[in-house]
Amino acid sequence: MKIQKNHLKELIRNSIIEKLSEMDIETDPFDKEEVKESTRRRFTVKEVRMWMKKLEENRYKKVYNSDARRVSWMVNNEGVEISEMPKSMSKKWTKAQYGRERYLATEFIKSKSEQMTEGKLRGMIRVILKEQMNLNEYVGAGKPIPRNKAKHLFVPENEMIRFSRVYKKLIQKGFVYIGDQSKEKKKINKHYTVTIDKKMYNDVLDSLMSKSFKVKT
Repeated sequence: MKIQKNHLKELIRNSIIEKLSEMDIETDPFDKEEVKESTRRRFTVKEVRMWMKKLEENRYKKVYNSDARRVSWMVNNEGVEISEMPKSMSKKWTKAQYGRERYLATEFIKSKSEQMTEGKLRGMIRVILKEQMNLNEYVGAGKPIPRNKAKHLFVPENEMIRFSRVYKKLIQKGFVYIGDQSKEKKKINKHYTVTIDKKMYNDVLDSLMSKSFKVKT
């Protein structure tokens, strides 16, 4: 039984939350404090200038290095008073408010934060999809367990990627088989049937409970 497309989105979401938890970071990948911390690295004037050149408003307009220097200073000194800006960057007009530069600095930080968050999520999704492919390889693969030595349990679809990862060695050694081998062909909706060697059944069941799998027997 393959995971249906309508379940894949929820499966990926659950797997992302789990991986974030394993990495010991906030479970919300869009957490503003986390994103703010991840953007604390210093950006060069060249990086800021290249970003400014790509703005629609600057498509047909020259971007001056002096403007990029001011914006990059604000990006790298978030929260610092404008009065502390080096005199070599300051405008000659002493009453200048630097409103445009402040706006650009905020937009630059926002764009970098979005890139970092998107990059993190893409990386996680790539790992999850790879695990999904590995799971599909395990379904019905390997040597079935003889019926007189087999017991069954049912694992929710959205926990099967984690299941195949945790019990990979037992699956490979033939103690766990993802598939239905019972004569009765009992099935539970949105669950995988898993066949386990009787010798390992109690140990696997205890392990599943300790790892908070919501299995049915």
